[in-house]
Amino acid sequence: ESLMTIINDILDYSKFESGQLELDSIAFSLTELAEECVALLKTLSEQNDVDFSLNLASSIPERVIGDPTRLRQIFLNLLNNAIKFSRNASVEFRIDCQKAENGIASFAFVFRDTGIGMDQDTLSRLFSAFMQADSSTTRRFGGTGLGLAICKLLADAMNADLSVESQLGDGSTFTLGIDLPIDCSVHQENQSSRKPNTLALTPSEFKGKRVLLVDDNQINCKLARQFLKRLGLSTDIATNGAEAVKIFQSKTYDLILMDLQMPVLSGTGATRKIRELEANKGPGYPRTPVIALTANAFAEVRDECIASGMNDFLTKPIRMAELRLSLEKWLSPVNN
Repeated sequence: ESLMTIINDILDYSKFESGQLELDSIAFSLTELAEECVALLKTLSEQNDVDFSLNLASSIPERVIGDPTRLRQIFLNLLNNAIKFSRNASVEFRIDCQKAENGIASFAFVFRDTGIGMDQDTLSRLFSAFMQADSSTTRRFGGTGLGLAICKLLADAMNADLSVESQLGDGSTFTLGIDLPIDCSVHQENQSSRKPNTLALTPSEFKGKRVLLVDDNQINCKLARQFLKRLGLSTDIATNGAEAVKIFQSKTYDLILMDLQMPVLSGTGATRKIRELEANKGPGYPRTPVIALTANAFAEVRDECIASGMNDFLTKPIRMAELRLSLEKWLSPVNN
């Protein structure tokens, strides 16, 4: 994972320098994006014994228009840094909607930690490429020194302002100020009916749910099965697509995790056969959610998965936080 972070940072920075950066302009939920980022870093915050909180202003529009992928990249970089440098401390991620008029909302994304902080010399060169406070920082905390430089480049590309306040030994506060168009194609729900503005970081439970895990690699199966067990799910295992189809004909499952490259019958082939079996049951027969598992994250592979009848996509190695988010999307958690 550390190697992939370094490679991705270098590739991103090279893309920015060569002028190949392109931004999307799509509708998305800021609230869901923020909650997703916090959930992905929940395990890291627990490992560092960090009190991690998310606070959302009640005035945030239901949906805005922008590039959620690049905003997520900034959020995760800043949150990861805040947690990494705040052992046995606290980190707050706050979103304020400062004003909303003429179809434009002004936001302040605030990332505050009570960690080690920075001196003025470090602050003056903080957003430079490959910058670390000192050599011991790299050895102790890891990283490439590219994360904040990439955040600044992304902020500039989005006409946003990224600033920082910090004192050595007294924590840091990063603020991203940005204007985003409000998506007016959907009805903005009544603010009083919105959910509470503080995210409770409690693990999801899926008691009584059954999963069919299809993978020919024993280590992958062992890891995924342990993750699923910790989330309260019961799991059956098939070692190839043909075996999965045979098991599916005799048992009912709430969800299928399907590897793509397997002997005898591939994951996409097995999914097509499963969809045929479901179609033969009649038009009202429910379709079992199928989530692809693969180390190949290319867009054409994703398209092939969807075309075969799969519902979603998880990349290997499987990570607990990402698996939990996918399960929350496709299963209804059952409370104890």
